[in-house]
Amino acid sequence: MEHAVNVGDQFQIGSVKIMATQPRMPSYKLGVKFGRMDIIRRFLASGRSGIYFKLLKKGVVGAGDKIEPISRDKNNVTVRDIVRLYVDDKQDTETMQRAMRIKALPEGWRYHFNQQMEQTKK
Repeated sequence: MEHAVNVGDQFQIGSVKIMATQPRMPSYKLGVKFGRMDIIRRFLASGRSGIYFKLLKKGVVGAGDKIEPISRDKNNVTVRDIVRLYVDDKQDTETMQRAMRIKALPEGWRYHFNQQMEQTKK
């Protein structure tokens, strides 16, 4: 799913409306829980980070309700792209620029990508 959902995409489930905002990223606690610090690298390499959503409209969700797309973010940056840029593709400044234009992406991510772009200029 991470490869098909753009950050900023909106969906409806029942009468609830949500928006994809960022990937779910592991913390060091995952390594502690599993007793091996390489689990974070393996988790990220799996391409299945998970997605955090923002609730746009409260409502009711029932068993069997479909997740229906409402709108697609025009910047065309997937959740997987964000993880890729963070983990191993720090030279893809074109995608970083598009990511920084996504209003739904938390400020911390935009700051991180801005810092990465500044480092590539040096």
